[in-house]
Amino acid sequence: TPAHDHWRLSVPERSEAVVGGQLREMDDLLAIDIRPDRIVADWGSDTAPEDVGRLMATIGMAGHAYADGRTCLHGCAVAFGDKAILLIGESGAGKSSLTAALVAAGASLISEEVVMPDRDPLKLMAGPNAIKISAELANHLGVEGMCTRAFLHPALAHEGLAWTPPGATRTARLAAVRLLEPRQHSPKLSL
Repeated sequence: TPAHDHWRLSVPERSEAVVGGQLREMDDLLAIDIRPDRIVADWGSDTAPEDVGRLMATIGMAGHAYADGRTCLHGCAVAFGDKAILLIGESGAGKSSLTAALVAAGASLISEEVVMPDRDPLKLMAGPNAIKISAELANHLGVEGMCTRAFLHPALAHEGLAWTPPGATRTARLAAVRLLEPRQHSPKLSL
């Protein structure tokens, strides 16, 4: 919820999850109050500290940039040498899957989920470095042994796995922007 000088949100606002074989209503996984000079987070007893850290690295970073008047984009960025490619699109468009495939093919990860331009808007800053992918894609890319669950909380089980590839790039100069269209949901793997 945006306010005049801060931004407050809850993730998810209310949810249900199967825990121990029973459907349970879950309290907020994480509530974040973001102001230009600080971020305050509050989480319930069902939330693992690892989940708080991962959510703060994405949502907290985006909200803080917004509250501070800076730009933050929902997307992924990779680099080939000193040239960056920015992938943007709606949730489910395949940004993370394409990013994982590019990194597996030799690109360096700059940021996953949120991308922040530096003061020079053609220079992208490093951000979250764990790529969320499906178990099927992890197997296809041969990285399944290097993945962990993206989130431990049952309400976020659908988020899949997290792969933190070695050798992330700190910054790179923007060379291309690709807008990904929403993909057609298919039982087959699609990149």
